[in-house]
Amino acid sequence: QPRDANHLCRAGVGDAVLAAAAFNHERMAWHCRLMLLMPDHLHAIMAVPREPGMKTTIALWKKFLAHREDIRWQRDFFDHRLRNHHELEEKMCYVLMNPVRRGLCERVEDWPWVYRPHDRP
Repeated sequence: QPRDANHLCRAGVGDAVLAAAAFNHERMAWHCRLMLLMPDHLHAIMAVPREPGMKTTIALWKKFLAHREDIRWQRDFFDHRLRNHHELEEKMCYVLMNPVRRGLCERVEDWPWVYRPHDRP
């Protein structure tokens, strides 16, 4: 259990999570299309190399952040395979709308806790 309900969307912690996502993307540990932080969880749309695989890649990233930022992650994660461009666009829109649906901001553009690499439009 996190110490409070808003443990990811805070200056410092949120910045570190998104910076670590960018670091992994730039070092090609994964290809992240989108990462969006919510107060108590995050959504990511990414591709992970077959080796070392998703479980190991995510575990190492979470371990680094748990140690550095004292984040208490849930044990595992939920994944869903996106099979085509239509599903990708649908999920991107769905994820980006999460803070709006939760009443955390009025417009998608207003949510600051988003990482999208600049290597693709």
